[in-house]
Order: sequence, then structure tokens, then C-alpha cells
Amino acid sequence: MKILLIDSLNDKYELMTDNCFPDLQTMLKKNLHDVKLVNMQSLVSTSPRPIQLEMGRYSIIDRLYMMNEYLNRYFKLFSADLIIANDMTFAEPINIPVVSVCQNPFTELSSNLFQFYGDKFVFEMSFNQLIQKSQLNQSKSIIAISQYVSDYLRRLGFNPKLINYFVDTDNFKPVERVKSDRPTALWAGGFTPKDGFHILSRLVRDHPNITWKIAFKIPARHKHILKNVEFVEYKNTPEFFSSADFFISTTQYEGFNSDALKAASCNIPIITSNIGWFYGNNDSKMGVVVERDNYDQYKQAVKQVLEGSFKPRESVISNGLTQARWEKEWLDFLKAKTF
Repeated sequence: MKILLIDSLNDKYELMTDNCFPDLQTMLKKNLHDVKLVNMQSLVSTSPRPIQLEMGRYSIIDRLYMMNEYLNRYFKLFSADLIIANDMTFAEPINIPVVSVCQNPFTELSSNLFQFYGDKFVFEMSFNQLIQKSQLNQSKSIIAISQYVSDYLRRLGFNPKLINYFVDTDNFKPVERVKSDRPTALWAGGFTPKDGFHILSRLVRDHPNITWKIAFKIPARHKHILKNVEFVEYKNTPEFFSSADFFISTTQYEGFNSDALKAASCNIPIITSNIGWFYGNNDSKMGVVVERDNYDQYKQAVKQVLEGSFKPRESVISNGLTQARWEKEWLDFLKAKTF
């Protein structure tokens, strides 16, 4: 079976959300061999000769139709039996069976973020939602990367198959670090309401006895005068996720919430909102799960995580959040050819 993987997320956006396509490519090439990956954003946004699009209110429409024109030509070069694509890739019907991987709850983003971002962002999210629904309607199968995304799709009237994403527990292991004389918290994300920075800023103010390590995933020119804050570089390594007494995720919308689970895999207790994998999974061994926009619960969780006893890595493994499980579920799905 010849499989074409189509990843429509660019490198910058991948830092801000979960994306399983690089891992899918590695796993499928190892097991099925006849697999090609097309990263569509490299066509429009990377060197040496990217296609320049006019940035404006309707640029996303231009990009989608340009991507589909490119794909139609690519199909003639690689006669795929199956396409596995992000859930916002196709602007028009195609004649090859499609498995859509849903990673982002666009409806919830578009309906809740107007107060923070204004009409331009909401327009883009609403249009993404329309493209998502159009593609899902023509898909042979739909894969959700978490129960959170699965329930979102069911509310839209779709019947997805759940294949929870994973944490590379072989890589993300505990790393010894020099202990500080004061508690240390680690946070990673963007300077945005989507990542809950408005909650983090209040926590920093209300807990001056804690050193807050803040890692912006996209470099920002922010400065601070707070003695209990350190700006650190985001690194996708076990050393980074093991560098504090606890990891805190204030994100408001996330398909899987990989960063929190990577920290847990490094045996660092976590505080996280009840989204992504943590939607419906509240394992007290891992840390404390709170309502995503409830500041009082976050504040109480800081006290709980500093005083409590946790076994985060044990919880990650016992919940089956391993690469071996994820690979088996994907291969069983493809071999069954139920799509």
C-alpha cells in the first residue's frame, strides 16, 4: 500500500500545538516503507524560494487553493492508495481515499477567543472550521489524537476513531539537576490568552517565593523586572522538562498537551487544565488537573503540588501513553483497512 502523508502545519506553528505527522512519517517508513511526506507549508513559507502570498484577510483562501493545485500535480507523480492528512488540507474533493487526523478544535477556538484576539483571528479560525468540516465530510476515516478532540468531533456529528498520541518515554526520562533553595516552576507557551498567559501572570504575582522559569516557544522581546522570574530557552529535551520542581500548563485549548506529559514522563509533577489528554483523565499520581480558566483552582493547585507526593512517570506508563502502544494502534488500523 502506497501512503501519502500531507502535513499542512509549518514549523513555527508546530511549536504552538501538537503535531503527530513527523512521528507518523518515521513509524510508517519503518514498518510499511512505501510512504512519502509532503510538508505543504514548505511550499509557501520557507527558503530558498518560497511562494509569496499577499497577507491579508483572505490570504488563507489563496494558500489553500494554491496547495490543492500543487497536490493535484503531485498525485500524478506518486499514485497513492491512501492519503493521511491534517484535517485542514483540502479545499476541494479528491478521488483518493483520505484518512484525516484531527488535532485542533477549531470550533471552540473560534467561538471563545473573539474577546482576546478580535475579528481577524476569529475569521481565520471560523474559515479553518469550514475547511475542516468539508474535509471531514469526504474522509473515509477520521482519527482523533485525544478524547478531548474525539468529543469535539462527535459534537459536530462525526464518528472518529480514537488513537491517543504518545510521549517518547525512552527519551523523556528523569534528569538530575541542582536543587534550588526555593521552589521552582516551569511554564512553556506563547504570550497569548490561548496559552493562558493571563493566568500565569497572576500566579507569578501571588507566589513571590517561587522562581518561575518562563519559556516562550516563539522568541519574544519581552523584558521583566520581577526578581522571581527567569526567561529560559524552550528546548524539547529531558533536561529542559526536568529543570523545575513542577511543570505548569495554563493552556486553554490543546489537542493533546504534549508538554505537560513530557514533564510527567521526566517524573516532574504537573499542574494542567482539563484539556487535551487530561480531558476526562485525572490521574492524581501525575499532579493536579484544574478547570482551564479557574484561577482559584490554579492557585490552590500550586500549594497541592508543592506539598503532595506524586509518581508522574509511573502514571504516564500505566496509562499506556507510550510510543509502542501508539504505533501498534496505527498499524492495526491500517492493516485492517476499515477505511
